[in-house]
Amino acid sequence: TGAAGSANISGTTNRVIKFTGATSGGDSQLVDDGVHVAIGTPFPSALLEVTGAIAGATTRSVTTNTSSDGLVGINGAVIAGGTSSGVRGITGQASGAGVLGHNTNVNGTGVIGAGNGVGPSILVAGSGGAFTGLTTGVYANATVAGPGQAILATLAGSTVRLAYYDGVTMFKVAGVGTVATNVVDVTDPKRDRRITLHAPETPEILFQDFGGGHLEHGRAHIDLDPRLAGTVTIDDKHPLRVFIQLEDDEDVVGVVVKNKSAKGFDVVERLGGTSNAPFQWQVVANRADELLEGGRISHNADMRFEPHAPSEPVVTVGATGATPGQQPDPATGSGASARTTAVPPDPSTVDPAADRVDDPKVISAGCAAGSAAGGGFTMMMMAAGVFVLRRRRVRRS
Repeated sequence: TGAAGSANISGTTNRVIKFTGATSGGDSQLVDDGVHVAIGTPFPSALLEVTGAIAGATTRSVTTNTSSDGLVGINGAVIAGGTSSGVRGITGQASGAGVLGHNTNVNGTGVIGAGNGVGPSILVAGSGGAFTGLTTGVYANATVAGPGQAILATLAGSTVRLAYYDGVTMFKVAGVGTVATNVVDVTDPKRDRRITLHAPETPEILFQDFGGGHLEHGRAHIDLDPRLAGTVTIDDKHPLRVFIQLEDDEDVVGVVVKNKSAKGFDVVERLGGTSNAPFQWQVVANRADELLEGGRISHNADMRFEPHAPSEPVVTVGATGATPGQQPDPATGSGASARTTAVPPDPSTVDPAADRVDDPKVISAGCAAGSAAGGGFTMMMMAAGVFVLRRRRVRRS
């Protein structure tokens, strides 16, 4: 003991002193080397560094600087085949997320992911997520053996599923809308305009093939390609459909198709004709049932106008209540919101002259030490499937 106001102090260089008794002091967990402050490490390399687990209901990192990140996670290990991450998020909550990215700017991007050592890119207009890779931009994997899909996308309440199994049949794409492509309009002198072509669709699952032949003394036999025959079902319930287009010889009265089988068919001139006319043929057949990986069966041959699965329920979670462009209060996180059910807009309010899809405009997003401009949260990893659309007005003739 000593006089009032005196104490016995001992400690370690750069350790912040704490009272270890009423009149004695010693090392605390805080390290201050004059440049860096740390907890859990005696040799910090950042302005503030914490090593070890952080427990508590909420841990918040806040910045009001528009050119710096609120939180950066870096794995600085030498590039190798390891499994550690820059940022990892885990939760057991049904409406929560392991990692939640929310950008309240009207042109912001919620989550940015880049892999394969390439830099990330984002849409100028922003999106929920933007992902970049060298050979694969987005990888999605669903492990369920029963009904499910690798990607489920909705636009104003309309649903499209990719890599979708409904418990009976496997689909590459299933959902609202039309399958289409676009090509250069050759009537445009500058070749700048592209036009849309649409895929034919049928109530059944069909394969088709085309070819040509010619009659020899009024008869011809066509063999189906065995690679086609091995993928279709041809029997009394699923007949082969054959369409013939005669060419060149206008004196031919007509032909009929006979002896259809899984191997081929005959073309015979009517009324005993003996011409040698050429012709084109088209065949259509029901796709055969198929055994998939994991022992599932995709039933194809008997499908016709089967009912489609209803849309899955959707809720809005996480930070909400912020209008487009509004920034949440950094101290409280609000506009933080209640959970609400997503409701599609009233179709009567949609402008039909504006519902054509244009190519999205893309910019590269800067990335340094695991951060990227424009993202509410930045991850150097791929997280989810994303669809991005931008509308433009097109005058309909």
